[in-house]
Amino acid sequence: MSSGIYVKIKLHPFYQQFIRCHYQEFQPVFSFPPRDRFMLLLEHLLAKHPSITPPNFDKDAFLIEIPTMPHKDPFYYNYLSQQSKVLITHRLKNFCNHIMFDKIYDLRRKGFEKQEIVIILMEEYSVNPLYEDMIKKAYNRTINAERMRKYRKQQKTAKYAKL
Repeated sequence: MSSGIYVKIKLHPFYQQFIRCHYQEFQPVFSFPPRDRFMLLLEHLLAKHPSITPPNFDKDAFLIEIPTMPHKDPFYYNYLSQQSKVLITHRLKNFCNHIMFDKIYDLRRKGFEKQEIVIILMEEYSVNPLYEDMIKKAYNRTINAERMRKYRKQQKTAKYAKL
């Protein structure tokens, strides 16, 4: 159930679009599903509004709707501190990167090449072509992580073979 009150966090437009497509929520004010881990985190971090707060006019503002909560009235508990905003932003970015890592790994296992994977992810998550580089960067990170995992495993087995 929605309260009509929202909070703003600064989030890159790529991650905003990614999260909207993942949750299939395309309204201007985003609303997480009930009992989602990010909604529970948001409920926990909400506090009463301090007496003096500077206005927030971010161009990359991501509006998240505050649900009605039995233990906190959204009319009073509608403030996120700067640390709370940074925490939520980092958790959302890690969530998106984790999903991309899994998708890239699965598509590589199925035999797709780099450019095909980038196109598939851009279509699946309706990513703006301006942010194609971010998906390529995620692909490279996935490849490097896989390469390092194999290298460490090889070093570990070589170490025990010498004993």
